[in-house]
Amino acid sequence: YTLAEMKDMVLRAGQGVKTRYKVPTLEEALIVCKDRAVINVDHGYHFYDEVMALLDKHNMHDQVLIKGKEEPAVVQAKLAGYKKNMMYMPIVDLHKEGKMEYLQAHLDSFPCIAYELCWKPGYADKFEKAAKSIIKANSKVWVNTLWASLCGGLDDDFAAESPENVEKAYGYMVKHGVTLIQTDRIELLVNYLR
Repeated sequence: YTLAEMKDMVLRAGQGVKTRYKVPTLEEALIVCKDRAVINVDHGYHFYDEVMALLDKHNMHDQVLIKGKEEPAVVQAKLAGYKKNMMYMPIVDLHKEGKMEYLQAHLDSFPCIAYELCWKPGYADKFEKAAKSIIKANSKVWVNTLWASLCGGLDDDFAAESPENVEKAYGYMVKHGVTLIQTDRIELLVNYLR
């Protein structure tokens, strides 16, 4: 779609009902969030320069987190090109070959505010080992519980099935040091944490 076409579209509520809200540009979203929220530019590393131009314009470097899967040397070279940077967070797919080494390379290269760990069912041992390494490096562990393939099958839908599953999912993550949980089931997670 062109920008003009997108500006004519409206957002839909969770049930698919049209709302009165238009699709914002990233800059419009940044302006609304300025001094109010942290913005997660998921898988946005390839747009680093474009996002930085907006952050320079609105002085919002401290409020934006950008995620990607690039090698540490590539990220370091990009960050070195700017006086101020946004926060960078590596996404680590633990079920893929060589990703424990990739994580260690990041931990050894430069500090990141957090690391998003993704793993498929059957890779809990890698998740637990990776989480320990991240915590030992004084960083944070981020887990996305939106889909089962991102969190070892311990996703929001699984947690919502029963109180026992809430403990199996969120309890497991808390036990292993996860401090950032991306969820669509905010009330379920907050009630569990309370």
